[in-house]
Amino acid sequence: MTDPAAKPQPDFATLLPRTDAAGVVHLPQGSAEALADAARTLAYSCVEVDLAEVRDKDGLLTVLAHALAFPPWFGHNWDALEDCLADMSWREAEGYVLILRHADRLHDESEGDFLTALRIFADVSTTWAEAGLPFWIFVESTAEGIPVLPDLA
Repeated sequence: MTDPAAKPQPDFATLLPRTDAAGVVHLPQGSAEALADAARTLAYSCVEVDLAEVRDKDGLLTVLAHALAFPPWFGHNWDALEDCLADMSWREAEGYVLILRHADRLHDESEGDFLTALRIFADVSTTWAEAGLPFWIFVESTAEGIPVLPDLA
């Protein structure tokens, strides 16, 4: 695996609007603040979620629902997560950035739930890209299989 920390930080203000590149990627080491600043400058919704204590699907859905202020109709299951993320009418923005911090515990203790969530995030990002809005999910994790940011020069 390529070390995500080995790449220089990208110009997030240029990167984030790229719907063709948006999706689930590793959070480059030390870049959360610059990423959040760029998202705010672009009028994007940027939410940072601490997953340090999350061990399973239930914990993940709970912290995501709270952090993203999901509407009361959120059903606390995978389908409802996908529905909420694909709607976001209660949180309209020019684009979306979700920063998932400390994801290793979830990956280690419930890999299936972790992978299911990543698949949902990727599917939602594709749906938003088709609508012309970038939806990025940056994951802070040592897990294999999460893409690093592409070289977009």
